Amino acid sequence: MDELDTTEVHLRLMIENGRTPQTFLGEEFMPTAMWKAYRAVLAEMLPDDEWEPIATVMGTVDHHRMFLAAKGPGAPLDAEDLKNIAEAARLIHENREHLESATPINE
Repeated sequence: MDELDTTEVHLRLMIENGRTPQTFLGEEFMPTAMWKAYRAVLAEMLPDDEWEPIATVMGTVDHHRMFLAAKGPGAPLDAEDLKNIAEAARLIHENREHLESATPINE
């Protein structure tokens, strides 16, 4: 959950500022380390209809990080970039809320 929160904050800050961060912090920018370490556990714990949306969103974070880093520190974001970032932030927010209320599979 922390990674979802952090990634959403990073995305919303870029929307507010209209540019990429002044400094990229590698994996700390839009982090996914915990997701990568525990996604198999979540996949086993959650029903498919709850797992698939979060897996889809988290599967795009590395791509977004690389795309934004390639623009360079403090680079202005155009309208299309901001639209895509806003959509990613919305999806992460929705999935975070959904995950908070998810019911684990009891076997």
